[in-house]
Amino acid sequence: MQTLIDGGIAFIIGLQSMGDWLAIPMRFFSYLGTEDFFFLVLPLIYWSIDSALGLRVGLILVTSSMFNYMGKLLFAGPRPYWVSSHVRALWSETGFGIPSGHAQNAMSVWGIIAAYRKQTWVWVAAIFLIFFIGFSRLYLGAHFPHDVLLGWVIGAVLVWAFSRFWDPIAAWLGTDLRTADGDRVHRFDDLCRAGDVGRLAAEWISSACTVDR
Repeated sequence: MQTLIDGGIAFIIGLQSMGDWLAIPMRFFSYLGTEDFFFLVLPLIYWSIDSALGLRVGLILVTSSMFNYMGKLLFAGPRPYWVSSHVRALWSETGFGIPSGHAQNAMSVWGIIAAYRKQTWVWVAAIFLIFFIGFSRLYLGAHFPHDVLLGWVIGAVLVWAFSRFWDPIAAWLGTDLRTADGDRVHRFDDLCRAGDVGRLAAEWISSACTVDR
């Protein structure tokens, strides 16, 4: 671990020596990986673009944040500027470093958007944002390279899991969702696309309440 820390310190010092002109664009990219930004655009995605995509983004963001919080407590890794006075803290944080929450959430959110849309230009934009959000954390002195890499790995696993298991779980949930007259079965994803999550919840609860006791 000490080798990773020492190598990371040297790498970050090298990045910061490229000049202060990078500080503003790197702070901008870093902001694009914050929970504040994602929660700001989430209603826009849900209400104005695609409610099914908005639901995926919301759930993967919450899941990613939960795993990131547990990971930071488990590893209790330092920030670069905690270790070396030669690293400038251009973006200060009070919590532990590894895994990088910005890198993990960027991979999770932008990754699930690209996986859902399945369009080349969306994938290109997502990869561009994921890379520069992670890179910005290094330049700003907020993370070691291994913090960012682990964040990307966890985020990628979450994207794979959501993409692989969303439809089977949605289909399984849909088998128990009926209207009040009991005649029609709704698919979970169809209700989400219609933006009818409240109706979804009501029908799910109603179905559970009518199970034989």
